[in-house]
Amino acid sequence: MSKWIDIEEWAKHNLPSITLTRATLTRYAKGQMFTPAARKIGRVWHVKDDAELVGKSCAHIEKPTRRKIDDPTVARIFASA
Repeated sequence: MSKWIDIEEWAKHNLPSITLTRATLTRYAKGQMFTPAARKIGRVWHVKDDAELVGKSCAHIEKPTRRKIDDPTVARIFASA
């Protein structure tokens, strides 16, 4: 049976070669990048000791397309920036 541990403790055991700050781990926990999902107990985020860090895929998000600027003055301003 797995138990809940602090995210920093989890990082020390599962990612010994990578140094992640508490802020980064908290951002991962809030972004649901752990499976099973992290849980906030009090003021501290906890994960199960057998949790895995998985990223969210952005493959479904399309890159925005740029519109053609018809006004030459505006086009020159954007080109110089």
